[in-house]
Amino acid sequence: MDFSVSDYSVSNSGNSSTLYLGKIESNWGFFLVESLSRLWYYIEHPEICKFAYIAPEDARGEYVFGAHTKRVLEVLSLLGIQRHQLQSIKEDEIENCIVPCESFHHLEVPTFGRKTANAYLEYLGKKADGVLAYYFTDKYKTIYNTIRDNCICDLPVYEKIYFSRARLKKKKEIGEKHLERIFAGNGFKILYPEQLPPSAQIWYVKNCKVLASVEGTLAHNSLFASDGMKQIILRKQSEIIPRQYMINQAIGVEANFIKCFKEPFKSFPISHSKGPFLLWASGELQNFCVENGCRFFQPSSFSMLYDIMVYSAKCVLYRAEKMLKNIIR
Repeated sequence: MDFSVSDYSVSNSGNSSTLYLGKIESNWGFFLVESLSRLWYYIEHPEICKFAYIAPEDARGEYVFGAHTKRVLEVLSLLGIQRHQLQSIKEDEIENCIVPCESFHHLEVPTFGRKTANAYLEYLGKKADGVLAYYFTDKYKTIYNTIRDNCICDLPVYEKIYFSRARLKKKKEIGEKHLERIFAGNGFKILYPEQLPPSAQIWYVKNCKVLASVEGTLAHNSLFASDGMKQIILRKQSEIIPRQYMINQAIGVEANFIKCFKEPFKSFPISHSKGPFLLWASGELQNFCVENGCRFFQPSSFSMLYDIMVYSAKCVLYRAEKMLKNIIR
């Protein structure tokens, strides 16, 4: 499926000096992929010095971009945009701004609490409310190339890196420690992005030759890849979401998608953002290792059973909480 289109429309280009960025998303992955997509116009018109945005729901006081304010400002600074240039506006004020088209658009399809593996596929190549459901333009890549090229850090360079979520306090992915062990045993540097500022993450990605991670926000970091970088994406669910395929196509990154999950219960994961996910050192991953001359480490039966128990407990807890909420209502 080709997601590339040619559409560079701009509204009010001669009537304003303020560039509209769109809504800044609270979800870090959504911000990284979609909230920057109008900035292609700024790169072509660097004289722009004011930027308007619609704040996320969790914006409070100094946290103008919600929980990720510090990270958002750091990424924008790599484009030369400083906090004093940013202004929060309401929907009815957008008409006073320069409004470039999005250079990346991904329709969000509601799953209504059910696992709907093919829900996104129904919209491929189609329009929703008059807009193509999924697309990117060739302007999209220039935004991330600019951020990447402006990112200079005094940090080491690793040829192969694995971005892990295994040390998060609130984990949606159960069993990643087994996948992490396999990649560490094959020379990958294990890094934990939640412990790194955005500039460090960008630095490691732009200087590596292979980036591996579970699918989701961590895999989206291929946005900052240098030419020739390859990516290994460990699939954590049966639901197909076009966003990562679009990123790889837009940036020009060759990726291997490897199934590394089990879904023993029909209604789980709840959604692609909520999880929970049961990760698995699968036969598909073992075959990939064999074909590429890598070592495969089979987890013990005890550790796999433990993961299943933890995963099951999370699913039961979710069901109990949902039932309790229904009773209270």
